[in-house]
Amino acid sequence: MKLICTSFLLVIGFTLIQAQGEIRDEILTHSTHCIGETGADLALVEQARRGVFQDDPNLRSFAFCMSRRLGFQNEAGEIQRELIRERLASLLSADIADQLVKACLIEKATPEETAAAAYRCYYETAPTRVVIF
Repeated sequence: MKLICTSFLLVIGFTLIQAQGEIRDEILTHSTHCIGETGADLALVEQARRGVFQDDPNLRSFAFCMSRRLGFQNEAGEIQRELIRERLASLLSADIADQLVKACLIEKATPEETAAAAYRCYYETAPTRVVIF
């Protein structure tokens, strides 16, 4: 019985690692595209990934580009709450996803500001680092 449980946990672990790798690959592809599209400074993007957020218009444009390409916002900048909640729940838990959606998805003056503020909020609020930028 222990062997079956251990095997099951290993399969789940490998599946999660593979899923995270697929998400990481998707984000890398979108990131490369969005840096080219927006002219965002790669150094500022890397800083944001480490929690240092600069007030830069190209970085905000990058955040919106990523948000659109991941389906988190549509072309008009409208937040796709249910999709975001589902994606976060698959990485964390449903309760934490609901908390993050409530705390972080707040409409700002522009779609770019909304996306940048949401990413910053995820970084500062999520109990573990979730790669979404």
